[in-house]
Amino acid sequence: MAIEAVEKGSKIVILGTLESVLVPTAELIKAKAKEMNKAVEVEQACCCSAFEALINGDPQKHDELLIEEVKKADDKGDVIVFGQGSMSRLIPRARQTVSSPILECLESGVKQAKGHFDNSYFERQQI
Repeated sequence: MAIEAVEKGSKIVILGTLESVLVPTAELIKAKAKEMNKAVEVEQACCCSAFEALINGDPQKHDELLIEEVKKADDKGDVIVFGQGSMSRLIPRARQTVSSPILECLESGVKQAKGHFDNSYFERQQI
């Protein structure tokens, strides 16, 4: 996710519902940018109210708050990163809402893991 974010843009906005995920994700993206000799601006956006809505049993409010943050992030950057796997279910809706690419850790993690194995492994495992 970090490499792909750096490849796709120079203004990267990381969204999360917990502050604790934003800093490590930002540091990872900055480190990858440095390895790739690319200058990037990384902004962190925490939608803590979405987390509160979710733990209070209101997933619809959680989703609406995050979609609003996605719209704001689209105005600020050219790549949006979802910093938490729990946000992954919003990817299809978020991608229909904005023009910026939206990346997330689960999808890119699976792609990266799959890249470490050849296709015959997955065929044998029926994956």
